[in-house]
Amino acid sequence: MLLLLFTILCTVGRSSTIDVTSQLFPVPQFITIDHPTATRSLSASFAFETSSKNEVVLKAITRYTNIIQKTNQKKSSNTIDTLVVTVADDTPTMPTLELDVSYALRIDTDTSTAIITASTPFGALYGIETFSQMVNPDGVLLGDGIAIKDAPSFRHRGLTIDVGRRIAPIDLVNSIIDGLSYSKMNVLHMSLSGPTVRVEMPNVFPELTAWLEPSQYYTQLQIQTFVERARLRGVIIVPEIDIPAHASGFFPLTETRALQFCDADRTTLNNDPNTLTLVLDVFDEIVKLFPSQIIHIGGDEALPKGNCTFQSIHDVEIQVQKYLIDTHSRTPMGWNEVFSSPQGGEPNGAIKGKTILQNWKGTGDADTVAAGFVSVDSQYKKLYENEQCCRVHPSKADGPTALFTQCFWTDVTQSLTAKQRNNPTALHMLAGGEVAMWSDEYCPSPLCAINGTYGWMSDPKYDTTYVQSFGKQVFPNAAATGASLWNFLNDTALPGDVLASLLDKHNNRMIARGVVSCPVGCHCDWGESCGIHYLGRDTKPNLNAVLVNKTPFDIKVKRKSPCNRTTGEQIALIAKGENFTVTDDFIVEAIQKWSKPMVLVGDPFDLWVGDSTWMDIEATFHITYDESIPYNDYLGYEQVDSSAAKEKTMYVILKSEIMNEEIYIKEKHSNSIDGSSLTLCHLKMFGSTCLVRKNFVGEIINSGSVIASSDTFSTWWGDNSYNQANTTMVLTRKGGQGSYITMTNVGFQ
Repeated sequence: MLLLLFTILCTVGRSSTIDVTSQLFPVPQFITIDHPTATRSLSASFAFETSSKNEVVLKAITRYTNIIQKTNQKKSSNTIDTLVVTVADDTPTMPTLELDVSYALRIDTDTSTAIITASTPFGALYGIETFSQMVNPDGVLLGDGIAIKDAPSFRHRGLTIDVGRRIAPIDLVNSIIDGLSYSKMNVLHMSLSGPTVRVEMPNVFPELTAWLEPSQYYTQLQIQTFVERARLRGVIIVPEIDIPAHASGFFPLTETRALQFCDADRTTLNNDPNTLTLVLDVFDEIVKLFPSQIIHIGGDEALPKGNCTFQSIHDVEIQVQKYLIDTHSRTPMGWNEVFSSPQGGEPNGAIKGKTILQNWKGTGDADTVAAGFVSVDSQYKKLYENEQCCRVHPSKADGPTALFTQCFWTDVTQSLTAKQRNNPTALHMLAGGEVAMWSDEYCPSPLCAINGTYGWMSDPKYDTTYVQSFGKQVFPNAAATGASLWNFLNDTALPGDVLASLLDKHNNRMIARGVVSCPVGCHCDWGESCGIHYLGRDTKPNLNAVLVNKTPFDIKVKRKSPCNRTTGEQIALIAKGENFTVTDDFIVEAIQKWSKPMVLVGDPFDLWVGDSTWMDIEATFHITYDESIPYNDYLGYEQVDSSAAKEKTMYVILKSEIMNEEIYIKEKHSNSIDGSSLTLCHLKMFGSTCLVRKNFVGEIINSGSVIASSDTFSTWWGDNSYNQANTTMVLTRKGGQGSYITMTNVGFQ
């Protein structure tokens, strides 16, 4: 691995002269400019030349021919007429983490030819991207006598996106792939499962997606298409099927293939032989579709509960990893809990020398590197785009009361010990990092246990809005992470205002090329862009926190805005033993009037929760005070029940036994904004299954008209306890005809 092997010879961004260094992002490892005030123009006949026969290079030349702006000037001594691309090893056709992607770029003062020499086709890609950034929108190159030598500091420069909770439409996937390529990032890690499995497996497990609308999963052709798009742009698609926890999307196989969960919530897979065989069959399909050497198995947040034990959890993890290694010669990757849970049992479910560990919480890179594991940094407080109070470059423009943390632009080597940083072998074990964007906020109950505040965007009819909402939170932040993994420069070499300027120019460039990204000068989050609410909806949090005062004081509850140090108006005064329900961010205070008056304060609720899911919590919290600590001025929160939406207790699996008809399962008494009835799932064939956690009705529709329907489930059940039903219902139609769909309670088999 190259780690800052080259020295920045020019002072990036420090000079008052505007030259190509003010446009390049990431900053190259080594660059010299003999004539920074000179300009060169691309002639009207500018063209690429190459002896490469590699499709990656040839298609890149086609793309960038349309991107790079030329002038109307005829050839002259001051024009650049040709970019020659030379590749030392023209054979690699697939991007890999270990591939040499170094390149050099030279523009001499006495020639009309610019030259890129690259180690491999994928190094040529990076060289072409750099050249494209050097040419401004007028077709002018600022500077002359330019020499660049460049290669990434880290081989793994990635982005995680969550499509299991809310699918990313193909337009969004393509936009993200393009943005990664323009930012010289090489990994798109797609979390493909969770409450759903978003991968079509028609020849093996059609039931996994049979209950979903066609736009709610990726067909095999769609996967092949975006994997190929990524390959041609030097991006590896790393698929994740999360096991053994977060696996509720496997539920259709409980009815059709006798798959078993080991917990009552049916989110964690059992380790019985049949279930393991089914899981391995799923990974067979994933390996066929994704050529990535790395296959991610998840492994996060798997804890003992019900009949689940750490032994059963690790058994599933190890069996899957060994299968990937022995049968498919692939490299397993997992979240750090595979290694660290439980503490003291390390390496637990990780296989030394084989498993790549993605460290997000609790366990750091120093620990996993010291244990001999290749590691990828994804510490959530720095690299999760869901963190509301993160900024690439917090500044005075955010206002005097803003509380933002510097994130995304990060030196991942600081996660190692000083000794490890000075050890080339240890440094190589730290492969790089991944910034992550999760879709929890877009996942409504009952699909997800916690009811996402922006769950209304889960409806496919809001795909266009979702592309903007999600995409504008991915970029430009992800580009900052990619640039820091390519060539991290500390504040001495790259002051914050220079970083902001470089990123802004890169962001404008990406947007001009069609990438969905938050515009310069704007704030973008789940619900708004540049101060404008998506579809005009001012979405309020789903928070429903019952605060119970367990202190000897009266507790003041005051309004609070996330990422702001100021406190708003008082909204409640809770006497000892009393309670109050809060529906937005808050902070608690009290006055201790014993020997010496003292103001007692709790954490802002959003800060205490630690991420954006504070908006979605339905739970009871005790407000506490520890009197044993002298001069204690802190009020604590103690959560005493689940954070999940209360309606999660309903767990009904529907199974179609109707031939040649599709059944639409629709929510009854929907609260959707246009008053329509939301489709909860779609039983497309005999044997299809579907998990429902809301009151529903089944309908068969022909030519837009309902030709058969079931009773509303609450009516069929007979009383209000329907919302606690935990069973399997078989749907039939008498004689295969008639206007009535019969529901039969068969219980869990």
